[in-house]
Amino acid sequence: MSDEEDDGLSSVIPKKPGPGRPSSSVLWKSGYMTYNQDKEETTCHIDQCNKTFKKKRTSNLKEHVRKVHAAVYQQLEREEREKETERAAAQSKTEDRPPPGGYWPNDSPDYKKAVAALSGFIVCSTASYSSVDHPLLKKFCRILNPRFRKPSKSTVATQCPKFYATMKDRIKAAIKNCKGLITMCVDIWTKRGLTESFLGITAHFVDNNMTRWSVTLAVKLFPGRHTGERIRELILEVLKEYGISEEDILIVVTDNGSNMVAALNDVERELTEDEELEIIEMAMSELEHADESQILNATLSLGNDENYDGLSAAERDETEITESQKSLDDEINDFLACEADHDAQLSDLYRLPCFAHTLQLVARQFDASAELKDVVKKALKLITRFNCSAIATSRLIELAGKKLIGDVKTRWNSTLLVLERLYEVREFLTIVGQEQKFDTLLETDYEKIKAIIFLLRPFHEYTEATSGEKYNTAELVVPSIRQLQEHLKLCAGKRVITNTANKLLSELNRRFSVFLDPRHEKHNPFFLAAAFLHPTYRNLLDESQSSAAMKYIKDMNERVHRKEGRDNVPDDDISPARGEPAAKKGRFSHLSGILEKKSGTTTSKEKNPVLKECALFKAEDFSKDRLVKDNLELDSFEFWKQRRNIFPELHKVAMCIASAPATSTPVERVFSTAGIATSGKRNRLSGLRLEMEVLLQRNYKLLEID
Repeated sequence: MSDEEDDGLSSVIPKKPGPGRPSSSVLWKSGYMTYNQDKEETTCHIDQCNKTFKKKRTSNLKEHVRKVHAAVYQQLEREEREKETERAAAQSKTEDRPPPGGYWPNDSPDYKKAVAALSGFIVCSTASYSSVDHPLLKKFCRILNPRFRKPSKSTVATQCPKFYATMKDRIKAAIKNCKGLITMCVDIWTKRGLTESFLGITAHFVDNNMTRWSVTLAVKLFPGRHTGERIRELILEVLKEYGISEEDILIVVTDNGSNMVAALNDVERELTEDEELEIIEMAMSELEHADESQILNATLSLGNDENYDGLSAAERDETEITESQKSLDDEINDFLACEADHDAQLSDLYRLPCFAHTLQLVARQFDASAELKDVVKKALKLITRFNCSAIATSRLIELAGKKLIGDVKTRWNSTLLVLERLYEVREFLTIVGQEQKFDTLLETDYEKIKAIIFLLRPFHEYTEATSGEKYNTAELVVPSIRQLQEHLKLCAGKRVITNTANKLLSELNRRFSVFLDPRHEKHNPFFLAAAFLHPTYRNLLDESQSSAAMKYIKDMNERVHRKEGRDNVPDDDISPARGEPAAKKGRFSHLSGILEKKSGTTTSKEKNPVLKECALFKAEDFSKDRLVKDNLELDSFEFWKQRRNIFPELHKVAMCIASAPATSTPVERVFSTAGIATSGKRNRLSGLRLEMEVLLQRNYKLLEID
């Protein structure tokens, strides 16, 4: 039939919906709708509806059927579900078709290795067990090897306890192979929403093969009150679980945070003036583990002006200080009243306060600086203005490639990081400010900010430097303090920051005298001993400090010998450990003249073997040593690995100190892992299940899956 003879049937006969991909909807295939390509319109034939629609938009047509032809719509939905089921079954049948040669048997070595590797990845990462059922993972496994049939979710779940048992056995074997003393980091962490608390413990030691170990021992559920006695009981329970004696512990590093100490409210004691500021700052660290919504609500409540109507700005500031001081007084009394119990329970475990936390307490004295308060407040106000404007922020990112950082009081060195970013983008900030008609900072303000950055930058650098785990951080404490002392003396000569620098210097000397001054009633010589055993940092110590360090080393050496007597483990062959990164040269620029000082030679008359070696080591000149001459700030772990036969007694002590972290950041990293593991839909993960996942994620290198 020619086009001229068309009798109009073409408008009734169903046609293809039109050019493009074929339409697969049941609407077309069941004859419910027809499309007239010439008129570009669709006609509904359900119950002789004959309503027409422009084009062939299936979603609009379905909506018409749903509203006008409800019974047909239900049938349509049913037919489409059946069609989708058939399609999925056909696809699955094609994908599940066994490859040539068939799948690996479940008991074959290849299958077991593949399952162990895949399960190890899932349980040792942040992935959930259900990720093994993802279609793309199934396709990935099929592409890698068609003979490997991926395991089920339940199979992966059964692997977790096996990996956990294997990991613990290897940690126990490594601890048994350690003749030296072990350092522990301990802290308490609370889940988001304050639903549960956990006690985290990490261990750090060097084994007989001179390999440095940093492992997570436990993330124990800690219900009930956090008293010092219960903390000690749980610590001893973990030590017993791994076969560690109390006498084998060199030191226990804690951060003194309110989540670790303030809950210990069984013993009362009077608050001392020297401890007030420390407790105020440590109480803030609890917010680091709080839920974001709780922090936001607390921030909003602090910013509420309802209680300050009718007061001037100065009166408001004074009222805020008075009210916050009242609440802090109660918290301070509780906080320090409990620290006595904490110290009493951990006294025989040689408790050591975290260096980084103490250093941050010194840095936080900057917040009380009257001479710089105005410029900081002005800068923070500008940052808030920018961060509340999407237009200004996007424009700043367009020009500078960066945005401004918000101030977070609980973040270490927050003021420094905020001002550094502000100073870095100051030129672009001025441009955007002019475009948005914002009040920006003056050049004199930026000069003050530059001075503040110069003042605070070293606090951030030494906090970062002493927070590592892969190199000796304890030996960095004494030179860090000395460098800061010289730096603050230099800053005291700058007019803008004179008073603040003097205040920081005074606070630095006060807080760290317990480590540096042998005459202090509570003197702890651990960091002096660590510096004494460094070939160049030893030159920073005076005679009294060297004597205190040598006495401490002698006592530690006796403890090592007692442990050797208990263990009676034969020496293994010495195998080189992995090289560790050395400290950057030039870190302690103010001390270069002292570090390069050469020691004179002398003959020791000491009869005690370790004191004799101390005297010989102190007198020896290492300036021409291959390791020392090229890097005055090397990691002494590498230095002492080569002197096992020259100074056998000092070597034992040096290996113990080389593994001891100066801060409690290792256990804080464990809590970061736990926080990620319990985020989102997995927030109910708890108990042994949480401990297994966190320990496997932290210690996955011990599994050695083939």
